[in-house]
Amino acid sequence: MLLRASAPAPWSAPALAQRLYVTPAAAGAVLEYLRQAGMLDAEGDATAPDYRLRAQDAKLLAALAQLYSTHLVEITRLIHDRPDGAR
Repeated sequence: MLLRASAPAPWSAPALAQRLYVTPAAAGAVLEYLRQAGMLDAEGDATAPDYRLRAQDAKLLAALAQLYSTHLVEITRLIHDRPDGAR
């Protein structure tokens, strides 16, 4: 959602890390995972790329943002709850 809100501006791992209060390595791993999943494009230096959302996913992400804004509690529970039987 953060990348969508700032589109079309690119994000680097250090910039995302600062915004999310995680290490640049952790932010870079997430960005690279999203790139490999087809949600982001990478540009620039291969050792420190900038990432952008893919334009063709704009409608899908807009729908997701709408659902997130109207079902925040349910989505938060879905993300953070453990499956039955998990400890």
